[in-house]
Amino acid sequence: MQNWTTRKARFSSLALVICGIITSLVAPFLFPIILAVVG
Repeated sequence: MQNWTTRKARFSSLALVICGIITSLVAPFLFPIILAVVG
Protein backbone atom coordinates (compact mmCIF):
# COMPACT_ATOMS: atom_id res chain seq x y z
CA MET A 1 0.00 0.00 0.00
CA GLN A 2 2.83 2.39 0.85
CA ASN A 3 4.51 1.66 -2.47
CA TRP A 4 1.30 2.49 -4.37
CA THR A 5 0.95 5.79 -2.53
CA THR A 6 4.55 6.71 -3.35
CA ARG A 7 4.02 5.83 -6.99
CA LYS A 8 0.85 7.92 -7.13
CA ALA A 9 2.62 10.90 -5.54
CA ARG A 10 5.47 10.57 -8.02
CA PHE A 11 3.01 10.39 -10.93
CA SER A 12 1.09 13.46 -9.74
CA SER A 13 4.30 15.47 -9.39
CA LEU A 14 5.39 14.31 -12.84
CA ALA A 15 2.02 15.33 -14.26
CA LEU A 16 2.42 18.73 -12.60
CA VAL A 17 5.83 19.19 -14.24
CA ILE A 18 4.43 18.15 -17.63
CA CYS A 19 1.52 20.58 -17.23
CA GLY A 20 3.99 23.35 -16.40
CA ILE A 21 6.09 22.60 -19.47
CA ILE A 22 3.04 22.49 -21.74
CA THR A 23 1.75 25.74 -20.25
CA SER A 24 5.10 27.49 -20.75
CA LEU A 25 5.22 26.27 -24.36
CA VAL A 26 1.61 27.16 -25.20
CA ALA A 27 1.32 30.43 -23.25
CA PRO A 28 3.19 32.62 -25.79
CA PHE A 29 0.68 31.56 -28.46
CA LEU A 30 -2.43 31.71 -26.27
CA PHE A 31 -1.63 35.01 -24.55
CA PRO A 32 -2.29 37.30 -27.58
CA ILE A 33 -5.52 35.38 -28.31
CA ILE A 34 -6.70 35.81 -24.72
CA LEU A 35 -5.80 39.50 -24.83
CA ALA A 36 -7.68 39.91 -28.12
CA VAL A 37 -10.78 38.20 -26.72
CA VAL A 38 -10.73 40.06 -23.40
CA GLY A 39 -9.77 43.38 -24.95
